[in-house]
Amino acid sequence: MADRALKILCVFIFLPFFALSGCDEPSEETAAVITDFSADFIAVYNDAQIKGELSCTGQGMANISITYPDTLSGLSVSYRNSEILISRENLQCSADEAYVPDNSFPALLHAFIKGVGEGRYSLSSQKEGEYIYTLRLSGDKCSFAADESGYILNAKIKNQGFEISFSSVKANQQ
Repeated sequence: MADRALKILCVFIFLPFFALSGCDEPSEETAAVITDFSADFIAVYNDAQIKGELSCTGQGMANISITYPDTLSGLSVSYRNSEILISRENLQCSADEAYVPDNSFPALLHAFIKGVGEGRYSLSSQKEGEYIYTLRLSGDKCSFAADESGYILNAKIKNQGFEISFSSVKANQQ
C-alpha cells in the first residue's frame, strides 16, 4: 500500500516538471519584422507590372509613389489613419479610405503593410536566412518573407493576383 502511494506521489511531483520543461528542441528566435521602413518595389498586379517607392510606419501610415508604367508615373497615394491623399503633378485629392476599392493595388499594399504593423502574422516556415509568414487579410491569405534582420523581402496575395518584391530596404530613423 505504501509502495503504491509512493508511486502516485512521484507521478504528481515529477509530472509537472516534465510538462513544464519543454521537451522540444529549442527553436531559433526570429527577428521582429520591421514595419517602419522605406524601400523600392516591383509588383505584379493582375498581369500589370508596377514599380515605385514605399515608405511606411508601423502604425499603418504609408506613402506609395509609382514610377512605372509611364501612364502612372508620378502618382502618389498616401494613407494617413483612415484618410488617403492621391496626388500627381499639381493635382491633389483626398478621400476617406472606404472609397478606394478593397482589391485595388494601393488598397492591397496598404492592407498588407497595416496587417504586418498590427502583428497579425504567424511564422509558417523558415529556410536559410529567410522566414516565411502567413497573414490573414479580410478573407484572403497573404504570405510574405523576411530576412534574418526582419526586413520584408516579398509578399504574395494569390487570390488577388498581387505579388511584390522589395529592394533597397532600410529602416526609417526614429
